Amino acid sequence: MVVAGGKRWQIEGGTDGAVCTSVCTKPDLLDNPPSSLVAGRRMTARNDDVLRRADLFFPTALAPHCQTCF
Repeated sequence: MVVAGGKRWQIEGGTDGAVCTSVCTKPDLLDNPPSSLVAGRRMTARNDDVLRRADLFFPTALAPHCQTCF
């Protein structure tokens, strides 16, 4: 589960597709995804398995950036 936009979301996914539903339970991830934020102490994961799953759901080796000046 992740928290985004002030709401809690459960993401279930696999090779056949994914489903995202709003939930009221306590989140597994607090802040924005995943392990680089945990390493920088910007996010907390309940355990290593949660962090591993988050890395699989949000795969990227590139840091986000903006290519325009505004």
